[in-house]
Amino acid sequence: MRTPAAQVLGGGLGRYRPLFCAGLIYLTTSLLLRVVLWAVFGQDSGVGPLQLAAILPLGILNDLAVLPALLFPLTLALIILPGRHPVGPLGRGLAHGAALLFIFGCIYLTMVQYFFFAEFDSRFNLVAVDYLIYPHEVFINIWESYHVLWFLLAAGVLALLLHLL
Repeated sequence: MRTPAAQVLGGGLGRYRPLFCAGLIYLTTSLLLRVVLWAVFGQDSGVGPLQLAAILPLGILNDLAVLPALLFPLTLALIILPGRHPVGPLGRGLAHGAALLFIFGCIYLTMVQYFFFAEFDSRFNLVAVDYLIYPHEVFINIWESYHVLWFLLAAGVLALLLHLL
């Protein structure tokens, strides 16, 4: 019997395929966000292609540092739950729902980070803490300033399409 590490290194992801896919989705959305932020805001700020070539690997390293904490719940579930596939329709439904929710979260968070950067010329930072301290005022402001419903719908459709793939 092959160990999980040997399975992954040997090319067969087996039951850890969802973990690999979730990590790939997170890394891809993060990379795309950096490229879009550079294309829209970076060139006007004097950040050229050479700086982008240095920024992207550093960003990937940062994302790889965040990835274990992000994937910890899924890793724990895959270790604890028996078998390769969820058992029964309820288990499969929960697995698909969790996958769809994760994909949706990555896409929607990418959109939110874009608009945050457009507003504050920065990635999430201390200003985001104000969003947590004064949620009522902030959410009303956001709801009035942006087409939140359309972005939720777009993120949902994209998540569903990616999940079906």
